[in-house]
Amino acid sequence: MKLLNTAVAVGLSLTMLGLTGCGEEELRNSSYYRENPDELKSTLQKCRAESDKGNVLEGNMKKNCSTANTVARNKMMAAIRN
Repeated sequence: MKLLNTAVAVGLSLTMLGLTGCGEEELRNSSYYRENPDELKSTLQKCRAESDKGNVLEGNMKKNCSTANTVARNKMMAAIRN
């Protein structure tokens, strides 16, 4: 019985551990945003909205916002140069 209780506790712990990352946004790289301008625009809007609400960006969302901002800035600089 003790072994069964231990197995159930371990199983529940692993399930909870697995679920904690489910809400995490998928991490995107700069080439993804260059190839998907609609996603770039959408991500920039989400980042701005969260920032305007006073929310602190964390995890993949923070990284995606940084990457999207860099891609947008590089696109603007390229447009200025041309």
